Amino acid sequence: MSVYFLLYLQGTILDGHALILQLCHAKIDRQAQKKDGKDKSSTKLIVRNVAFEATEKDIRQLFNPFGQVILLLFHHFTSAGKS
Repeated sequence: MSVYFLLYLQGTILDGHALILQLCHAKIDRQAQKKDGKDKSSTKLIVRNVAFEATEKDIRQLFNPFGQVILLLFHHFTSAGKS
């Protein structure tokens, strides 16, 4: 399902910016796939260049139509306090 949305939304313009999407696979997941030979799809999404004014509520509202957001982390630059 995540691949479908990736292809469907690739290049879509959002607030004047084109979305560039790609699947993310953790190193541990890749190692597990090699061991048991099963293809596990990723459900992790990394979003970069988020507006500094964006709140957790804004991000959840944006992505909830595509599925439940379980964990949301904001990384802040310590020098400017920006995410």
